[in-house]
Amino acid sequence: MFRFLNLSLSCLLICLLAGCQSGAEEKATDFHTLISEAYNYPRPILHSLYLTDPRNAKKLMDAGLEEQGYVTIRKKLTMAEAGKPLITFTPEGEKFIHSTDQANPNRVEVIAATLTLKEINAFEMNDKQDRLTFSYTVEITDETPFAFLSKPRWSKDMNRKGYFEKVEGKWVKAPKPPKD
Repeated sequence: MFRFLNLSLSCLLICLLAGCQSGAEEKATDFHTLISEAYNYPRPILHSLYLTDPRNAKKLMDAGLEEQGYVTIRKKLTMAEAGKPLITFTPEGEKFIHSTDQANPNRVEVIAATLTLKEINAFEMNDKQDRLTFSYTVEITDETPFAFLSKPRWSKDMNRKGYFEKVEGKWVKAPKPPKD
């Protein structure tokens, strides 16, 4: 029942948006794609990891990532090795590195999961049909072995609000609630 309602809501919104546009856009408008592109879904959920931090090394070791073959952890350092990384990524673990901080090569961003647009819940268009407020649900997908680093801050499905304005005949993301 709810899936049918969401599908019907999406179809109605596509019809409304298509009716407000002209030319090729009228034929190609897909609201789900419009939101995905404007709000960058799907996108990675990242977690910063400091390779020289003993707390990060302990977390990874406690989670079993060394035994699983994603990282190697140095358990002892000499004074001459102070400031050298405690954590190194294996080729298997390197797949989950998103970026390395150029200013601080001991800081990396690892991919914890992917945030994906799940469904459009509701929408409201103003009387002039040039501003749109909508709510939607995103979900966590594709969790990696590093997901436990960020997981306490997530819930499986999260509700969000979004805004579009019609500018020069095209729908564009509005940075905050549009004002009438």
